[in-house]
Amino acid sequence: MRSTAQTGWTPSALGLVVVVVLLIATGLVFVASASSIHSLTVYKDPWFVFRRQMIWIAIGLAAGCVAMFFPYAAWRRLAKPMFVVSVLATLVTLTPLGHTRGGSRRWVGPESITVQPTELLKLSLVFALASFVCARSQHLADADHGTHYFLRPFLVISATAVVPVLLQPDMGTAMILVLICATMAVASGLGGKTLLRLGAGGAVLVFLFAKVSPYRWDRVVAFLKPGHDLQGIGYHVYQSKLGFASGGLVGRGIGASRAKWGFLPNAHTDFIFAIIGEETGLIGAVVVLGLYGSLIFVGMHVARRARDRFASLVAAAITTWIATQAVINTGAVLGSMPVTGVPLPFVSVGGSSFIVLMVATGALINIARTGMFDATTDRATRSPIGTAGPGTSKLHGRPNKGARRSASRPRP
Repeated sequence: MRSTAQTGWTPSALGLVVVVVLLIATGLVFVASASSIHSLTVYKDPWFVFRRQMIWIAIGLAAGCVAMFFPYAAWRRLAKPMFVVSVLATLVTLTPLGHTRGGSRRWVGPESITVQPTELLKLSLVFALASFVCARSQHLADADHGTHYFLRPFLVISATAVVPVLLQPDMGTAMILVLICATMAVASGLGGKTLLRLGAGGAVLVFLFAKVSPYRWDRVVAFLKPGHDLQGIGYHVYQSKLGFASGGLVGRGIGASRAKWGFLPNAHTDFIFAIIGEETGLIGAVVVLGLYGSLIFVGMHVARRARDRFASLVAAAITTWIATQAVINTGAVLGSMPVTGVPLPFVSVGGSSFIVLMVATGALINIARTGMFDATTDRATRSPIGTAGPGTSKLHGRPNKGARRSASRPRP
């Protein structure tokens, strides 16, 4: 059957737009509530943080709309320069030009308007690895040169992105970058043993970087010993869980949070999900999690039906990025993961993080608009995640047995 493509505002594209708009609206409501006391105390204006967030949202929506109509294939041509610029900008944070907050040196720029280059690094890594996998994964079928032409360069690109972030240190962003790399590694068709070795090595590396940073190790201790030092390293998580639990089933009501009155630090940034739980209860928290679940489901649907491999990889990686960030943030709020300082996507206060995330989401919506096969297309003609063309399996893009034999055996 000849493959056809969906174009225009497909159900997947519309679904992504609706979910993102609902999350942004939710963020505005709870930013206004969670930041009011902080704004009044620091800036003598209860609406200061809210108004600033409105500006960031306006810029982010404009950037997202541009990305929504920007040909997604063009990102492949821009991948390499974007990646180089974002890595260099991240390295600048490690110089005297960088600013330290909360034990991490990840900001650069004037004090009034600082940006996080690591946010751009997430997006550029997605495009860089997707472009690389499309160009090099066919070498995996070569038993003699597969490692030289694919695995080593893949690890170099990944380490170039992750190591500077670990040096800041920013464990939350490093985890997101690692999972983006893992998504690309799985989709490329690497063997199971290779993936296990890479996973084990990555886990050891993250542990070592956490161990050598007293600030980060304190957070790990606070996670492993929830009741330890409640007035010290365990204070944030204790107050977060206390505020969330006090919301009960239906919450105290929007604007009625007690935790935001100086009890819960960073209530409008890293711990805004605790305010959502306190003011809307378990029901409101589940609704927000349901929105993220819907976004992840649609994003992976787009990746599965993408009509070319680059689009499929990009869609899968962006969806993984959003999912990982949401899980890390909500897990830290509920005490099921160490606190890492990762904002809740589309909801928490943030400038550079929100803008870059909107660009990534715009690219995902663009793929849903212009880069998907029609639902009636025969499965055998689709190009799902990892499909590299002849000589690869249809599901994961792994070299089939015949391709492996032909690659390792000279032709007669």
